[in-house]
Amino acid sequence: MSISIIITNRAKERLDTNDFVRWLNEKWPNLSIHYISEPNAYLLQFTVESKDGVIGRFSGTGISYKTYEGSRSDADFALWYRSIVPDHWELEMYDSALTFEIFSLRNDSAIEDILAAFAVPFNPDNHILG
Repeated sequence: MSISIIITNRAKERLDTNDFVRWLNEKWPNLSIHYISEPNAYLLQFTVESKDGVIGRFSGTGISYKTYEGSRSDADFALWYRSIVPDHWELEMYDSALTFEIFSLRNDSAIEDILAAFAVPFNPDNHILG
């Protein structure tokens, strides 16, 4: 089963789309971008052609993505995203199936922190849902 990793900015501040595309293209030149014109949808979809591969969507306030390789590649991509957004953004990372606990992706987060977070089961008692 394939799940998407979601990273959101709690304050809902927006990252400039052109900046995001430029940084994405600098990191992965073999890139496909599809802009979405539907209101209330993600702003764009992207596919990174690399050994890890990334398929994702960008909303301005966050991203949703999955990698071809899985956990370590998911963590690598999360750290790259953390590195391009403003330092003060409070990012939360979780997966679409809620298999792991929501993780605060900080400026000092490391690969090991993210991989350890993937192993902590989601506990609905820790969250107000609905």
